[in-house]
Amino acid sequence: MAAATSTRTHTRVDIRAQRCGQQTVLARLAGGDLVRARPLPPAGSTARIALVQTAAALLHGDRIEMRVELGEDARLEITDIAAMVAHDGRGGTHATLQTTARLAPGAVFVWDAKPLVLCAGCSVRRTIALELAAGATALLRDTIVLGRPGQQVGILKTRTTVRCAGVALHHETLDTSDTDVLRSPAVLHDRRVLDSVAIYGTRCHGPGVMQLDGPGSILVIPASEAADAGAIATTTFKDWQPDAQAGPMR
Repeated sequence: MAAATSTRTHTRVDIRAQRCGQQTVLARLAGGDLVRARPLPPAGSTARIALVQTAAALLHGDRIEMRVELGEDARLEITDIAAMVAHDGRGGTHATLQTTARLAPGAVFVWDAKPLVLCAGCSVRRTIALELAAGATALLRDTIVLGRPGQQVGILKTRTTVRCAGVALHHETLDTSDTDVLRSPAVLHDRRVLDSVAIYGTRCHGPGVMQLDGPGSILVIPASEAADAGAIATTTFKDWQPDAQAGPMR
């Protein structure tokens, strides 16, 4: 591992959107040194944003915070442009990824996140916290790649919490540092990709879909190769696009 240095990068991405007539407008859009938020042409009433990485890798000590706030009936779609690769570099403390989103009644949030690749020796702590008002919907894609081919997996400690209409809906954690548990037949065994699609605020159905104790559904696809999991997850993500009076997202 490289010697620790004082060089660290702290990026805040702040996205606020509100409904204005038949359109969703971006009231605030701000990024930082590691990730920049770029507006894309809207799709119907849906505002669209691309998250563009400006650095080649996520290193020890880096910190990325993203905050999303959607007003009543606002519709927002976020797309990552490229995978995020966490490396064993610089030394020192872990890298941090923190996402919070608050959705007002009737809001729709779709995030097509590209893979998080955990290279050997990396250390990442990630939290995703969603707060949905009654009538709001969130659709998320999440892909974790457990090391490059031939590598041991890096360390990821991640927690996802979701509340819907003030009630806890989903609380999940994953810690890749305990390789005996991670590689047990009951968890991932020799599979190195964990792809998932989750929708909150409503339910969707299909083979292998887990229904939450409330308005939410999750499909988890473990696979040996990203392409194997990705084909199923991509189809599911497309099929689960939220419908609303303004029409489905495209």
